[in-house]
Amino acid sequence: MTATNQNKLTRLVKRFLDLMWYLLLFGTIAWTVTLLIVGLNIPADPAERHTDVNVFLGFKVFPDLGVEQAEVASSKAAAIISGRSELYINNTHGRLAWYLAGGIEVVMAIIGLFGLMHMRKLFTSLAEGEWFSVENTRHIEVVGYVFIGWHIIRPLLQYSGGRAILNDINLQTQAIQLLPSFEFNITGIFTGFAFLVLAAVLREAARIHHDQELTI
Repeated sequence: MTATNQNKLTRLVKRFLDLMWYLLLFGTIAWTVTLLIVGLNIPADPAERHTDVNVFLGFKVFPDLGVEQAEVASSKAAAIISGRSELYINNTHGRLAWYLAGGIEVVMAIIGLFGLMHMRKLFTSLAEGEWFSVENTRHIEVVGYVFIGWHIIRPLLQYSGGRAILNDINLQTQAIQLLPSFEFNITGIFTGFAFLVLAAVLREAARIHHDQELTI
């Protein structure tokens, strides 16, 4: 790939990151406003509520509708179906479940915005021809920490938020058991550490390039 084509590709990626950052920023602001407005207008009467709560949960489906509630709660009965998934639950209880479910997405969007901001700065520098810059390594390092933080914070929020939401909604049936779930993504954390290693290598390369410029 020639230098001209490489620079064009770098600028194209930079424009794409700009677009993604502004779309995510707009979506985060719009969702935060929607979260507050809908939450404040949830009817006091549970029968009139139609706000679905989107939450990551584990679930177990039992074959016998006559299974005792105590057996379901203690998981002594054998489940015919079990798994983990994002579920939409009709909120027939208070506002807490709605705010918790939406708040988790707002927090993760803010972390994503922070990572995209540094990616934009990195590609802005590359598009300007600053290939060996210590500042670039800092941006890559931050992106690595964002990857690690994202894949640690999200499962913790999913688990603690799921538990609080289930306690708030208090949804228990004899046929289906819902429980907070923890989904740990080791690949995402490994990717974050790979970015940190890359940043350290490029920092050393930037130092050598700077020393050579001073020598010349």
